[in-house]
Amino acid sequence: MLLITSASRAQPFSPEKAITPHCSKAKQPYAISSGVAILHFCVIIKIVKGGICVKAWQHFKTITRHRWQVRRGCFKVGLIWQGLSHDLSKYTPTEFFVGAKYYQGNRSPNSAERVEKGYSLSWMHHKGRNRHHWEYWTDLSLETMVYSPVPMPRKFLVEMVMDRIAACKIYQGNAYTDASALIYLQKGVDRIRMHPQTQQELEYILSMLRDNGEKETFQYIKKEVLKGKPFPWEQEASM
Repeated sequence: MLLITSASRAQPFSPEKAITPHCSKAKQPYAISSGVAILHFCVIIKIVKGGICVKAWQHFKTITRHRWQVRRGCFKVGLIWQGLSHDLSKYTPTEFFVGAKYYQGNRSPNSAERVEKGYSLSWMHHKGRNRHHWEYWTDLSLETMVYSPVPMPRKFLVEMVMDRIAACKIYQGNAYTDASALIYLQKGVDRIRMHPQTQQELEYILSMLRDNGEKETFQYIKKEVLKGKPFPWEQEASM
């Protein structure tokens, strides 16, 4: 015969007892789950605050489409890992929340942040973690004692080419042509600030893209540039 004492009877659920700062080990997983839920809620509130929920979604789609375009180009020339890992830092809170807040759809949100603050914290975070930007390749010159650009390794030069092509395709849409990346470079100040060697190599590849199209340019990159073969002016200098 089973005896049921008052101590062993099922006790009614009490929210006050369940949610207590002195929870037992058995209740700790629930406390942890609650903490994670609160964290997620805070993240959602941060995105929604200021009416930027739609912008956050648009920004997410833009950077994901951009990464797809870069991945497509990198895969064609054999840079598999760089294609997969390109711009992953854009999904971190430091970069993503800025991108959502300043999203415009026709230019980088970093530009809008820079106009408002005088600098872009998102861009500083990004350029220090992504080696396909020439700004990453700067160091203190022992001759001038100021920070100066150094030549980019070729595999990151090529990733920069793919990045610029992809950015033009995403922001220009149907207006994009094979000349777009070169025109953008020539209009900006990047070309006079990056290392002369990097600038010359980048302009040569983008000029080839304008004149001969993607297929021929990507073949040249794969068979010549990434194989370490000399550029035409380097061949002439060695004669």
